[in-house]
Amino acid sequence: YIVSSDKDDKDILQPCGDIQGFENEWMEVEVKPPLNWGLNTSPVALKVPNSVSDRERGVPHFLCEDIDAEYSDCDVDGIMYNRMRLETDVTGKSDRVEWGHTRYQTVFRPDQAYELVVEWLTSSGSIVFELLSGWHRKAQSCGLQMIPIPHDPLALPYSNKSDPLRGPIFVPLNIKCLEERDRLFKEFKEDTYTERLFLFQEAIVQRFGFISCRVEHANKANRSSEHQYIHATGTVFILVSSAMPKIKSRTSSSVRSSTGRYSVHADVVPSPHEAYITRHVSGKNKDDYDNSRKMGFLWCWNHMVSKRWRTNQGVDTNFQLKLLRDFREFCINSEDKLRTFWQESWDAKETAMSFMNSSSSISNNLI
Repeated sequence: YIVSSDKDDKDILQPCGDIQGFENEWMEVEVKPPLNWGLNTSPVALKVPNSVSDRERGVPHFLCEDIDAEYSDCDVDGIMYNRMRLETDVTGKSDRVEWGHTRYQTVFRPDQAYELVVEWLTSSGSIVFELLSGWHRKAQSCGLQMIPIPHDPLALPYSNKSDPLRGPIFVPLNIKCLEERDRLFKEFKEDTYTERLFLFQEAIVQRFGFISCRVEHANKANRSSEHQYIHATGTVFILVSSAMPKIKSRTSSSVRSSTGRYSVHADVVPSPHEAYITRHVSGKNKDDYDNSRKMGFLWCWNHMVSKRWRTNQGVDTNFQLKLLRDFREFCINSEDKLRTFWQESWDAKETAMSFMNSSSSISNNLI
């Protein structure tokens, strides 16, 4: 954005090279293309005719030969948030100076939620509410949905910021119904089991209309362990755990039987949401940690979305309860829904492989 001015106008301030002053007054956001749930290939990858990978053929990510469970971490290496000064009294109604600060994400992607944090101490509530209401109306005119969220969306226990009056709902995932004589993903390398299970959970979340939320972790070493999502209506949060670090190589059958088929090793310290699942599923506390019984999702309502903030008035309490009921029935394989989704995913992979094989044979005949 370039500010043009008249050369003869003496009241116009010329650029002074003050980068700190510029960042304090201007909001600078980088717009990037959607990640498409990890199915987009690298833009710098070599394009070879008739050699398109299965990630471009409609194959679910968790069944692709080449997977990337950390695809969403491509934006976390840099600065995730910037700050700027916020003039809250834009209409000049107050008889005193009112201002605040804004903390905003530096990268925007169309298929991800974008977070904007407003902080104020020297502003009245009515002034801030009028400011946010104006933003809400402008967002609607631009085809965007703006909603308020709590400071701690999941309200996880065992945390210093835990809300004692809120708590997520654990929705277990029945993967045993998908096992036929052997473990899942037996057609792929064993060291990719953990990543494929996470991508399978993410595919379920995507199926129910959730989008990804970028989360800033204090410890970058654990940044891939927790993934948050928000429903397109803004009324529900979901947390999915990808068991990082990756599963180590197993050398004996005794190790396999003691750790469980899909669990990480017991030397991994449980995170707050894993301890919560353990306590509510197995009846144990966080010190009695059981790795083999934590497959599922954490579901939490966004209680801050009132009728004033809803763009679709049909999204009411009944809709939210029905969404949770449908999600639970799907995850427990009610009416064979989960198994049908699993079979449809494999059918898509087989169709893509057949097409690629036929294209390859045609190319060889032409040569």
